Amino acid sequence: MVPLAWAEIRDLGTDYGLPPDSSETARTYSARLRHSSLLGEHGGMDDAAHQAIRSLTSDFERRHYGPPVQDTAGRGRTGAIAPRIAAVQHSLRANASLPRRLRADWLPPSVLGRWAWLLAAPFRGLNRLGRRTAKAAARSWSRARGGLFRPRGSR
Repeated sequence: MVPLAWAEIRDLGTDYGLPPDSSETARTYSARLRHSSLLGEHGGMDDAAHQAIRSLTSDFERRHYGPPVQDTAGRGRTGAIAPRIAAVQHSLRANASLPRRLRADWLPPSVLGRWAWLLAAPFRGLNRLGRRTAKAAARSWSRARGGLFRPRGSR
């Protein structure tokens, strides 16, 4: 559940104009998101979103890099995830301009990027096949040329 929540936070950030870098850790992305103007002011009306980002980042790091914290019932103590994601989404939406809100709602970059990747998959496969075929043809031609031409000095 926690990895999906973190993926949703990354997607929300991407949709509202702050995509994570490929080499960025969860903690670094969380700090960049909290310090951006997208999430609003810390300590003000958007404090719930800042706390939610902080706690979701902590849960994600604990899940991936540390031993799970168990309560007496044997379930992880991650708390309610949906309200925290909703707080982040509400804050991002409240602090975004109208065009950015419309883009995030109707043409979210997180979804469009995945669609583009899926639609390009056949072309990537054809490109790989074409490169392999060209290399095989070059090797064959090289072997054939080597058999046809003999150096002049050796008879």
